[in-house]
Amino acid sequence: MFAVMEIEGDPLSWYKLPGAVHEWLEAVGGFAVLGLIIWMIFWLVNPPPASQRKVGLSTTAWLLWSTVLAVGIGLLPILLSVVWDGLGFSDPSEIRPAKTSWTRHLNLPFVSTVTPASAAPRKDFLYFMYYMASCLAIAAVLVPFLVGVSRLRFRRIWSLARLSFKDAIRHRVLWGFSALLLVFLFASWYLPHKPEDQVRGYVGVVSFVITWLLVITASLLASFSIPTDMKNQTIHTVVTKPVERFEIVLGRFLGFTALMTLVLVVMTVLSLVYVARGVVPEAQEESFKARIPVYGDLKVQSIKEGRVAEHGKSVGRENTYREYISGGVADEKASWIFRDLPSNFAGRPTLPCEFGFDIFRTSKGKFENKGVQCKFTFMSWKCPAAVDPREEAKLSQEFHQAAGAEQATKDFARDKGFYEIRGVEVVDYHTIAIHMPGELFQDLGEWKKQKSDTPPLTVVVRLEDLSQLLGVAKYDFYLLEDPGKNNFWQNFFKGAVGTWFNLCLIILLAVTFSTYLSGIISWVVTMVLYIGGVFLAFVRDVASGSTTGGGPMEAFVRISQGTNIVSPLDDTAASVKLALEADKVMIFVLRRILNLIPDLARFDMTDYVAQGFDISIFFRDNSLVLRTALLIAYLLPWAVLAFYLMRSREVASSS
Repeated sequence: MFAVMEIEGDPLSWYKLPGAVHEWLEAVGGFAVLGLIIWMIFWLVNPPPASQRKVGLSTTAWLLWSTVLAVGIGLLPILLSVVWDGLGFSDPSEIRPAKTSWTRHLNLPFVSTVTPASAAPRKDFLYFMYYMASCLAIAAVLVPFLVGVSRLRFRRIWSLARLSFKDAIRHRVLWGFSALLLVFLFASWYLPHKPEDQVRGYVGVVSFVITWLLVITASLLASFSIPTDMKNQTIHTVVTKPVERFEIVLGRFLGFTALMTLVLVVMTVLSLVYVARGVVPEAQEESFKARIPVYGDLKVQSIKEGRVAEHGKSVGRENTYREYISGGVADEKASWIFRDLPSNFAGRPTLPCEFGFDIFRTSKGKFENKGVQCKFTFMSWKCPAAVDPREEAKLSQEFHQAAGAEQATKDFARDKGFYEIRGVEVVDYHTIAIHMPGELFQDLGEWKKQKSDTPPLTVVVRLEDLSQLLGVAKYDFYLLEDPGKNNFWQNFFKGAVGTWFNLCLIILLAVTFSTYLSGIISWVVTMVLYIGGVFLAFVRDVASGSTTGGGPMEAFVRISQGTNIVSPLDDTAASVKLALEADKVMIFVLRRILNLIPDLARFDMTDYVAQGFDISIFFRDNSLVLRTALLIAYLLPWAVLAFYLMRSREVASSS
């Protein structure tokens, strides 16, 4: 395996933060609306006795009722629109897909995905009202929560956290699972690998074992803590004191998190010693480092049916991560466009870049057990070919005529902004490094001052060997801002933060469910959500209806009829119609449930450590700060739910 990152989804980026906040408000607001409706129904069915009702409205009650009223006003136009369309007042001949600025982001559960052609403003207005209703519902739910949080005291929370810490140490489950670590750490002895894959194999085994052992341990401790105290009635000695109930939840969370953090630190140190011992030179050169890469945007151009296509070819593989270009065709190329570069590139004599491409062989012959030849063309912002591709062939010819001496090559790169390397051997599943002359970046400061529309660097890759195909992806080629040869141990600890994120997530989920459910049920629900996060990509495919073979019910019909996944079904059959309609309902439910499942792939940083890429703390994509913000955004609604569940639980009343 080569040292390139296969990043399937878009990375977390700072410029996407406003859109992410918008989607979070909409998703959480939907659940807030549902929670308010359930609360209102419960209050109407089971109102509090007259003796417990306060005379007049308190500030909290006034804010809550006024916000609930505003939510009702916001949802009323949507309900009227649904009734209007349901009664057939809209002209079916004017129905068309809605493509407006508000409605293109997410599907509304209360509004049809199609609207009359003359009703786009109405659709926008309904979406705006739904969005405002979601925000107001969040405000309504947060009012009592914030009032309750204002009464919390850190001294009481810290005392409860210390009590939870000591109580967890007395449980044998922690030491039992920790002892199993000694067995699994030696699993790599039985995993065959190439020398350059040694560090990857060690890091993968260590991360997998530590994460799952600590997650299972933490979930068991957190799930059974409060229910056990309820059963033994030891919690009565706490709630009868001047303690807020939510302080019990926070105390449990902080206590268990502190204990599991301490265990994680010890295991990470031992694992680092285990990984770093006896690293072979091949593995040290490949991934025993923490590279800081600079990525560009990929543009693939190929020939399809005699025409130039702005996408690569398909070779029939299920994994469509990479696009392929043919060899020996001048018009087939992969271009990496770097629209911004660090300023320190200008002062370097040479600049390294690394790549790892996939080779799809259509014939063996002399190419068996050998690499293929590729040509790399580097063009700076002042190169004429960067603006007019037709100039590239002319510059290439002039470059190789003048490239008889090293100084002549550097002068051509400085004056023309053009540099080319032919005959680079690319080996399948290997990382290869080449160097560019620093003269290409001497005028980088001038480019930043002029703010030119031409990108500062464009790298074009062509395959020179005939009858072969080269697979490329955006993250297969990158410039090196820092080789990071001495930063592996720092990167290893930053990678362990991903496991810590998993522990925080699993502990809060387990504590939240344990406030109202029994221990075993809390643990099962927690693990279902967590395992759902492991298979979130598949769940998304099912929820979007993009899985091959249809939804769950359609797949069941295919299995029962012995039909393969690509053959069309008989749409006139009653069983098929019923299955397709049932899939629509299940897909709608899955889309709503999808927001409950954590995106564990965002917290997993094992690949960064194993492949030897630096994990940024602040500024770059997928930084720890962005991942922390994502974790808080996911845990905050669960913390609010724990506040209400614990407050509604019948325990001994506090004085």
